[in-house]
Amino acid sequence: MMNSIQAPGSVSDAAVVVIEERALIRDCLVHCLSSQIDLDVAAVESVEAWRELSKTRSAALFIICLPPHRDRDEYHQEFQQLLQLSSDVPTIVLSDGDEPRVILEAIERGAKGYIPTSMSLAVAIAAMRFVSGGGVFVPAASLLRAARQISEREPVVKGQTHNPFTARQIAVIEALRRGKANKLIAYELNMCESTVKVHVRKIMRKLKATNRTQVAFLSNQFMNVESV
Repeated sequence: MMNSIQAPGSVSDAAVVVIEERALIRDCLVHCLSSQIDLDVAAVESVEAWRELSKTRSAALFIICLPPHRDRDEYHQEFQQLLQLSSDVPTIVLSDGDEPRVILEAIERGAKGYIPTSMSLAVAIAAMRFVSGGGVFVPAASLLRAARQISEREPVVKGQTHNPFTARQIAVIEALRRGKANKLIAYELNMCESTVKVHVRKIMRKLKATNRTQVAFLSNQFMNVESV
């Protein structure tokens, strides 16, 4: 495991790059991540600071932090600058908030993951590995909250008079649409893997799907609902 942090000005392997303006939190993140992952961890206070460091370093993953006091417009501008600078490197937003609207906004802007600070370190590390492997990660609790909000609005699907899926099944559908494996879905939703398999079978039966790819396609139409 590589835990050392290379000094600026040297060429090294790709690193997990933490972008956090608060020095103490930045140092704590470096310390925690360095003990848990097999990549070097670098930390800078801003995207502009990374622009300079990128002349001698390369990134495998960005973790950009959103402090609660930060002006949103200014943050969005910095986030877009990061994407323009390193569009091929996946980016995760780390924030104190976990509102579905804020998470969706981050994903729509180009983030490949969203980690709230209420999440444990072990789950956060698993999320980082998943994003590094090409996945998109959002916290399951926020999915469930969004599902409850949908249920409370009594959405109607074309050709149906009621929502045929439970809140748990909707959370599983969202995970399937993101290409997540049963084991990761079980981990994120705090289920047994066998329970996830049962949900998947019921979802496939209700959608008349024969495989997970069809579930992802058909559920796109299902999720396109209109509130009563």
